[in-house]
Amino acid sequence: MLQPRRAYFFLRAVSFLFQNRAADLFAFVRSNPSVVARLVKHLKTQHMIQLLLNMLAVERQMVEIGAALSWSQSTELVKSVINELVADPEANFESVHKFFADIVAAYPSDGPLVKSIVTGSDGVVVRTMHQLMVNVSTADAAVKMLDAVVLPIVLKNVDDGVFYASTMALFQDGQARYVSMLSQKSLQSALAGAKLLQMFAKNKLSILIEDAIEPFVDLLFKFKWANILHEVVTTTIVAALQQQDEELSLLFLQRGKLVERLVATLVSSEATGNRGHLLLLANNLKDATVAAVVEHLASNEAWKAFVPKIDELNSQNLTFRQYEAQKHLETQRQQEQQQQQQAAQPAETKCTPLFPLTSCLPAMPHRTPCLATSIQAGEFASKRLVLTPLNSPEVTGKLVEDTPPAAG
Repeated sequence: MLQPRRAYFFLRAVSFLFQNRAADLFAFVRSNPSVVARLVKHLKTQHMIQLLLNMLAVERQMVEIGAALSWSQSTELVKSVINELVADPEANFESVHKFFADIVAAYPSDGPLVKSIVTGSDGVVVRTMHQLMVNVSTADAAVKMLDAVVLPIVLKNVDDGVFYASTMALFQDGQARYVSMLSQKSLQSALAGAKLLQMFAKNKLSILIEDAIEPFVDLLFKFKWANILHEVVTTTIVAALQQQDEELSLLFLQRGKLVERLVATLVSSEATGNRGHLLLLANNLKDATVAAVVEHLASNEAWKAFVPKIDELNSQNLTFRQYEAQKHLETQRQQEQQQQQQAAQPAETKCTPLFPLTSCLPAMPHRTPCLATSIQAGEFASKRLVLTPLNSPEVTGKLVEDTPPAAG
């Protein structure tokens, strides 16, 4: 890895050349594509990321004024970055993620540079993310990159039919991996898979999660005490109901068999960690307004028998948020009582010193406090304080009239 100090001076030198002789330097880079590949090999150094971003910024400015100085396409910059990611995904993932995220934030989503992140090397970025999902240590990071970089590019180019169809096909090829993540015994892998499906559901991509619905709902019952995992699954289902997403809501009810499993758990006396989230789902299903969901629930005998018990369960189960709300109200009540008690007590009369004379004098325990500390500031309007010499046995003072000096 390049030493940070050397990378810093290299960044300054090359940035100076790009600012003053951009045309010559871009011509050199275009005629020597290996230069970019060598720069990318040090992408783990923050200074190198900054240098490449500076080069892209200069290229963009030159193109905007009509100068034909494009180098990123001719040198296959994105392909070189992708090759580094494929060569060692775990080591290069963080730097590649940051570099691509900066490009997506700075450039138009429908431009060739941004699109090449997804389509470059026949969609190898998406396939690499699918491979990283199998590894427990990198699964969560892979999901974050898909959510923060890849998927936003795809969704902003829906109007480009060819691009959108090809990228969606890449995601559909990974459906088996999505199911595998949710079916793992590892809680960490299951949580990463749940966040991935939540990402697809949030963007109304039901076609990508149809096969994973059943194992997704199963997470509520498979890991009975994993509250963070329950929160991800529950918020995903509640969001589908509240956003009137009929297709996704029915998938949860029909393929996931949510109602049957929810009712069976809540009517039992077993104390499990998923009861609070299941009760939340029951309340949302009870208040659902999606026509297809209402019709489905009306035909479910177990649900109709369970509905009258929901209010009873609500009264018996004090959720964490209700507890926090009550605790907050109790704290406010105690603070108000303390303020009322303080207001009822008589206020103490305090004197305001003109200036801290005691802090100017040396510490002498045998001497008394300065007289100025007991005199109101208003008394000094036309008077001055005269102190006795420091060699006196006591530090005292008296106020005398401040007589202006004689003229002349």
